Order: sequence, then structure tokens, then C-alpha cells
Amino acid sequence: MEDNVREEQGKKYAKLIAKAWSDEAFKERLLTDSRAVLEAEGISVPPGVDIKVVEQTDTQLFMVIPKKPLNDPLVFADERLAAARPYCQGLSFFYTH
Repeated sequence: MEDNVREEQGKKYAKLIAKAWSDEAFKERLLTDSRAVLEAEGISVPPGVDIKVVEQTDTQLFMVIPKKPLNDPLVFADERLAAARPYCQGLSFFYTH
């Protein structure tokens, strides 16, 4: 069931990005009033969660460090790196020139 939710959210996200690329006014609203735009597009943001939408440029690349899982030691051992993989799903680095 969780995979279906992820897949649906992924589709909504892709649609949101395509709309931002094709509609400058929509993109500006997304950048300045993110919560309202996301909710209007069917992407819920939990109460109390702050969201920041940024636009990548030719000279800026953004990397998000996922929230650390609970009860994990401060230093990952090599075998623990594989355990971090599920928290990195959806991370991507795009560099377009």
C-alpha cells in the first residue's frame, strides 16, 4: 500500500514540476506561497511543517540531507550505509547546461 501512495505522490510531483516549467506565474506562486499551491494541487503538507521550494539554476545545485532515522548511532558503519538507502529515495541531482 505504501508503494501505491509513493507512486501517486510521485505522479503529483511530476505534474507539479511540469506545470511550473510551463507556467511562469504558477512557478512564482509555488516559490512564494508553497503550502497553498501544493495543497491546491493535492499534495498535503502536515500542519506545523515548514516547506521551502527553491529553483535550481545553472550555477546552483541543492542537496537535501534526509532526516536521520531514530535510534541510529552518530557514525554509520560501512554495513549501515545500505540501511540509509530507503531514506534517499527521491533524491536526485540534476545539472542541466
